[in-house]
Amino acid sequence: GGAADQASVDATQPPTVALKPDGQYDYGTLTEKMKLIKERYPNETNLILSADADVPYEVLIQTMDACRETRVAGPEGAVDRKPLFFDVSLSILG
Repeated sequence: GGAADQASVDATQPPTVALKPDGQYDYGTLTEKMKLIKERYPNETNLILSADADVPYEVLIQTMDACRETRVAGPEGAVDRKPLFFDVSLSILG
C-alpha cells in the first residue's frame, strides 16, 4: 500500500468504498469520505443519493445515515454529532 490507499477526494471521480472482507458494506469508511468532502465544501448540505431499484431499503437508510452526520468522541466518553450532508434527496434508477 501507498499514498493511493489513503482516503482522498478526487473532484473528477465519485468516492468509492470497497466492501469489507466479510462482504458487508463499510459505512464507517463512507462517513470518513463524506467528512473529507465536507471539509472541501463546508457550506454544502445537499446530497443526491442514486440507487438501482434492487438495492435493499435497509442499505439505502444506512447509506443516508452514514452521509448525514458524523459522531466525534468528546471528553469523558461523550459523543458529539456533527452534521454533514443532511439534506438528502433520493433518486431511484431504473
